[in-house]
Amino acid sequence: MMGIRSSIRPLLAAAGLFLLTFPSASGALTLPEAVDAALATHPSIAARQALQAEAWAAVGEARADWFPSLRVSGSLTQYEEPMAVFPIHGFNPQSLPPFDETLAQGGVSLSYTLFDGAGRIGRVRQARARAGAADKEALATEQSLIAWVTNAYLAVLNAQETLAAHDHHLAALERERARVQQLLAVGRAAEIQVLQAEAALAGARAERVRIAGTLDRAEQEMARLTGRALATVRAAPFAAFTLPGEPGGSLARDDLLAAALAENAGLQAARQIRQAADAGVLAACSARWPKLIAAGSYLGWADGDGHDTWEWNAGLQLAWPLFAGGAIRHSIERARAARQGAGAALALAELRVGEQIDRALTAIDETRARVTSLEAAVAAQAEVARIQQLLLEAGSGTESDYLDAEADLLTGRAALADARHGELAACVELARVTGRLDQKWIRESLQ
Repeated sequence: MMGIRSSIRPLLAAAGLFLLTFPSASGALTLPEAVDAALATHPSIAARQALQAEAWAAVGEARADWFPSLRVSGSLTQYEEPMAVFPIHGFNPQSLPPFDETLAQGGVSLSYTLFDGAGRIGRVRQARARAGAADKEALATEQSLIAWVTNAYLAVLNAQETLAAHDHHLAALERERARVQQLLAVGRAAEIQVLQAEAALAGARAERVRIAGTLDRAEQEMARLTGRALATVRAAPFAAFTLPGEPGGSLARDDLLAAALAENAGLQAARQIRQAADAGVLAACSARWPKLIAAGSYLGWADGDGHDTWEWNAGLQLAWPLFAGGAIRHSIERARAARQGAGAALALAELRVGEQIDRALTAIDETRARVTSLEAAVAAQAEVARIQQLLLEAGSGTESDYLDAEADLLTGRAALADARHGELAACVELARVTGRLDQKWIRESLQ
């Protein structure tokens, strides 16, 4: 498994994605800090922990059947007519027990199940498998929450970068409008040029409202996930991502699939549920067998006049259900159907893991290619916008060409930011599917 882990890390290195972390004194909200806050406060974690505790308590409850049962009992009864204070063990008139209307009875009973057709074995196995499934489901919940926080964090970064690019575009449009107004004032520009600049500026301002709304929603989601105040999230600077190098290296799909089949938390939970269903069949079939119990008691009787006696008894108890109206048969059928369903669910989970691996790898390849292409496109668009501005200032260009160039540059920058963040999100998803995503992975891989 270390080989798989080491193969995932070069993916991020090859992609050139790393998180710039800031000192705590700067007030920045880094991704590891956001993950820690979410794991500490999100209710989904507490809910899963409660289910874990419940499942392991059920294991102790099932194991208790392997121990003897020791009980103390007592009663105080008032009768209408006098009753024998203690049992009569013969028909000798000289040894009749005293009679009284108020009788007290107490005793200690000890019993132990010697044989129950492997029912206890099945119930304990079933409880342990369910507890194991609860553990794996809790781990899957943690990993899903980490991925959720990462995607929300990237959404904030993406909106911030898009907004910054749009503000740059707005500034360029405002400069262009001011230039055209100056030319109009000296008679070197037509009124329509001013109208074109103002229309482009108004449209850009409207688009900025939409982008700011996207950023606001992303920050709200981060606040909900981390349990922090929205004002705190908005005030804290977020880390930025860079691409220092070209992609390199490759990942073997079969190796990743093997790692996911062995380590994926959801898949492991499905296997545990299948084992619990197998044990459930064993427990249900045990009802067809007789139950043999060894039991003993030490009993005492007394009345209010001071008469009392104590006796012991011991023996074996055999119970064999010969007819139960079909309840046992239907119970076994239900357990077998549950086992069949658990097996089908496991097969479906394995198929989904393979699908998730393929999607993550496809997303990585796609975003890598997009980043490479968009970097070249943005560089070219920036140069085109610069040249169009120079041509416009020299009087040989058109205002529409310059505005189109600025719009293309804005679109390219937004797409590049989205592609870079999409590559990182795909890497995180791949780590989740292969079972490696945790707080340590975040700190070691995203630096």
